[in-house]
Amino acid sequence: LTATLYYQRVNAGRSIARITGLNGKLTWIGDGGQIIQGVGSPQASTRWSNVLSEGTELPGGTIEGMAPDSWFELEFHDGSTGMISGDSILTFSDGGQKDLRLKQGRFSASVIPQPAGKPMLIHTRTASLTVLGTRFEVETELTATKLDVSEGKVGIRRISDGQAVEVSANQYVVAAAD
Repeated sequence: LTATLYYQRVNAGRSIARITGLNGKLTWIGDGGQIIQGVGSPQASTRWSNVLSEGTELPGGTIEGMAPDSWFELEFHDGSTGMISGDSILTFSDGGQKDLRLKQGRFSASVIPQPAGKPMLIHTRTASLTVLGTRFEVETELTATKLDVSEGKVGIRRISDGQAVEVSANQYVVAAAD
């Protein structure tokens, strides 16, 4: 317990990614629940600024696209990139392994090979994805997740029954709740 608390304290607020592009109405909720909405935001200034802009370093948190024309792209420090578009909600963290939760919407990524035993993990309501290094797109809604792989392989496991498959380049799969 002591080691875990120490690790959390030492790593609190450390940057894990930076914004490489953004457009439209976006809301970022960072560590500690701080809400940052963009230009003209009434939020108090922080060391990450109260305005989302290219180059801003982020320690993890939740980004929400609030309009159909919204998009947000980030680059992790290992060079992997990810982007949400439209009405999407993505939570991202990295405690030695990238862990993302796509609550709704669309997420696309280009992931460099990840360390052995530490793949990027992406969770939706209906599926869990294991990404070692590849290019892909995930789209999720309340009852289904669609994974479309353009390069490499991605493992996907359906939450409802635990069935799993590997999806190769130029293939897609839909994991429905039922």
